[in-house]
Amino acid sequence: MGTVGSRRSATSATPGLYTTEQAARLFGVRPHRLRYWAQSGFIVPSGCRDGRAAYTFRDLVALKVARALLDEGMPVRRVRACLDALRLKLPASDADLASARIRVVEGHLVVDDENGAFDPRTGQGVLDFHLRGLEEEAAEVVALGTRGGAPGEEETAYAAFERGRAIEATDPETAIDAYRRAVEADPYFAAAWTNLGALWADRGDLDAARDCFERALEADPDQPEARMNLAAMAMEEGDHEVAIFGYRQVLRTAPECYEAHYGLARALLAVGGRAQAAAHLRRFLKAAVEAGEASARVEAVRRLLSQMDARSGSPRS
Repeated sequence: MGTVGSRRSATSATPGLYTTEQAARLFGVRPHRLRYWAQSGFIVPSGCRDGRAAYTFRDLVALKVARALLDEGMPVRRVRACLDALRLKLPASDADLASARIRVVEGHLVVDDENGAFDPRTGQGVLDFHLRGLEEEAAEVVALGTRGGAPGEEETAYAAFERGRAIEATDPETAIDAYRRAVEADPYFAAAWTNLGALWADRGDLDAARDCFERALEADPDQPEARMNLAAMAMEEGDHEVAIFGYRQVLRTAPECYEAHYGLARALLAVGGRAQAAAHLRRFLKAAVEAGEASARVEAVRRLLSQMDARSGSPRS
């Protein structure tokens, strides 16, 4: 079973580019939330520094708008639509963008710039803020760097989480302790619960693993990793119907997760759902190839689909 990504973020020294940690500090959110947003395609950093993703000033604007709209209770789907509209309508230059004003008035998202006000899309909620000064605030965050707290200060949940991720492959026992510290400091740290559960599963303690995955979903019902792991456990235990339900729940919130298509296909094959399984295998294969995966699993899926097509008498190209 996989865990949340193990790569660590690096501090960007390029003007106008901001790391996940810097953006998270700027808007008062946890870095793992921004990573989840990026993984789900909600707000993806569009810059690059030393081969790693970084947030541009325009990305910071999107984060500021999204945070405000979500805080006002707007559904994620509506927020995504508003951000899509804003990307098309906002000023082209960062200088003009910094002087823009974004607000929601009587259910309408409004942008004010030097050319007047415009409404890119109907929205909900009430917010009113200026983007002028965001560059200065971002610069202050960069100046703070990614250092931890003062000497003697208690380790933060995120610091413990990062420590666990850095050592879980080489020292799982210490990593378990680090993740425990993370969830003690922040009981709603879904990614830490998921990684802790994965380590328990690797040790064979499935009850402890299941409890951690369920705690992760309590904290973040849309997190795909925990639900994927629970579905995989159900498959291993022969509970195929539970696995099918779990994988379908993943695809409901993360349709781009091709691993869920693969797992769902396996579960469907186990209960005789060959036609549905073939459809999900094809979606897995297409996405895996686009992602550059060249593995024995991909080849096995190709062979299986060829066999299934031959049996049905409808070979596909």
